[in-house]
Amino acid sequence: MVIFVNTFVIIFGGLNMIAASNHMSVNKNNSILMMVGGLLAVLSIFLKIFLLRSSVYLLVLGFLCISIAAFLNGKQSGKLNIMHHIIRLFIEVVLVVLYVMF
Repeated sequence: MVIFVNTFVIIFGGLNMIAASNHMSVNKNNSILMMVGGLLAVLSIFLKIFLLRSSVYLLVLGFLCISIAAFLNGKQSGKLNIMHHIIRLFIEVVLVVLYVMF
């Protein structure tokens, strides 16, 4: 289960960094915020694996940056999809709970 949680957080953070780099030409500030959030999420896993330190605060901060950037992107584009953000929040909460448990 630990491998699943770590892998899923790395994939989630990595995909958000890829999405941010693809969106860089449209809105640079939000893209940088999302990229930093993805980097913090991935960094929290590497700290947990290699230094054996649980860095849940770093993970939560990363997910918070990703969520804020996604919300601002939707609001600025005029296509704010609330259900998208609820699902994103649910995934992030589940990942944080699993991260803490394992």
